[in-house]
Amino acid sequence: MTRKRILHIVLVISLVSFVSCKSVKEVSFKTPVDTTSKRIKFQTKQVYKLADLEIYASNDFDGAHLNGFEKVNDSTAL
Repeated sequence: MTRKRILHIVLVISLVSFVSCKSVKEVSFKTPVDTTSKRIKFQTKQVYKLADLEIYASNDFDGAHLNGFEKVNDSTAL
């Protein structure tokens, strides 16, 4: 590859990277709530088990959010 071709590829990649980066949008609420004094309650990381259905659900990984898991009927669990 020629030096000119490499420079062209780097320029295109840089331009695509620059254009794809967007700034964070500000969200406004009708009635803002100050949560700085609120306590943070961490969820318990565990594996939930429905023994009779042999179904398991886990929140034991980064980004997981699961505070409970229970059988509703024979085909539904929440």
